[in-house]
Amino acid sequence: WNGHPFASLVKLDDYPFAVEVDDATMQKNEELFAFLVDEADRRGIRVDNHMRTAVPNIYASGDVVCKAIPKLTPTAEFEQASYKNEKGSYAKTFDQLREFWNNGTMTVVKKEGNVPDTLTEAEALKLHIISRDTILVKASEEISKAKPDMFANFDINTFDVIPFSKGEHFTMDADTINRSGIKVYVYEVVAKREQYLKDMDDDPRVRDAFMGSVLYSGLREQFLGPNFDYRDNVTDIILGSLTEPTTDGNWE
Repeated sequence: WNGHPFASLVKLDDYPFAVEVDDATMQKNEELFAFLVDEADRRGIRVDNHMRTAVPNIYASGDVVCKAIPKLTPTAEFEQASYKNEKGSYAKTFDQLREFWNNGTMTVVKKEGNVPDTLTEAEALKLHIISRDTILVKASEEISKAKPDMFANFDINTFDVIPFSKGEHFTMDADTINRSGIKVYVYEVVAKREQYLKDMDDDPRVRDAFMGSVLYSGLREQFLGPNFDYRDNVTDIILGSLTEPTTDGNWE
């Protein structure tokens, strides 16, 4: 494979001289290309010519890093945040979040009436122009209502399963740390690289043919050494931290 499709992959009757590989290499390239197409259908995200997905304002490059990451977003932005608002601390386990989703309640403020421009909310309340009352609502309904698109296909029973890991689970823990004398609640969710690459690692065409021939033009050993492993350049996916007051992911 020399990087040019007309020289290494495509045979055209009008341009037989364009082929720069022998028949055996051509067959290997065709098989590899067919495999990559299948992988793209199975793992990939369909985009248009501008790399846009079917979801408005979401691009395949940058917005979607891998399929494990979007699965973490409901956990981070809504489930853990909502859990902490009600319980006072983050959940340490997925079972706690699952119980909160299935059976928990959230306190919300029911608002009636509009505050006139000439009054503050406190004044409007005192004059009974508006009313404010706290009510309990089902946690799952309140959480999903805030982001209906995100939770449209959300499955609480499998949301902790890492995609393509053959059933392995994210790990999660929560704790408190001290920052300038202030107790800060933290949590961390982790997908180990060997977990989310598990299905890929099992296929030698990815490990050898793809990484060796396609990316490195058959010069893998010359430039990277015989013991090079692409997984050494891949990190665990981590959301939050048990040592720093952050709820960001390490891909952001």
